[in-house]
Amino acid sequence: MKTVRPSTAKNLKDKHEIKLLENRCDKALVTLNDLQSQNKTLRKDIDVWRKQLRNQTRVNKGYNREINKNVDDIKKLNQQTYNGQRFCQDTNDQILALKAKHEIDKFTFEHKILDLQEKLNERDESELDQTKTKGLDTAKDTTNTAEFANPVALLKPRLSRW
Repeated sequence: MKTVRPSTAKNLKDKHEIKLLENRCDKALVTLNDLQSQNKTLRKDIDVWRKQLRNQTRVNKGYNREINKNVDDIKKLNQQTYNGQRFCQDTNDQILALKAKHEIDKFTFEHKILDLQEKLNERDESELDQTKTKGLDTAKDTTNTAEFANPVALLKPRLSRW
């Protein structure tokens, strides 16, 4: 069988279509190569970002550990400060209580001394009255009993009489 040869016009048209398809294929290959190159670059960038993310995550964990440690230290310090303030307040309360007790004891002591001085004066006066009746001249004690006096100064004249 004999093959039929296509016409030259059809042959030219087919060649033209082949060239167009080859050009389209070449353009598609160029686009494909550009996209593959771009994809490779993006993959490298993604890998770099993942590596940076891992490093940053590691650094952040270290910072978080330091922050948590500092928070714990601050909590301990706050607790110590609170305990110190409470202890200081308790000590101040004890000091105030001791001062109040001291003032009460001082007041009581002064009144006891004054009462004893009055009793001594009464005793001295009764002794003086007895000695006057016996006719002995003795000097009268001129101590002031209206306010708290020095006990040594009060006792010297009495001791000199004995």
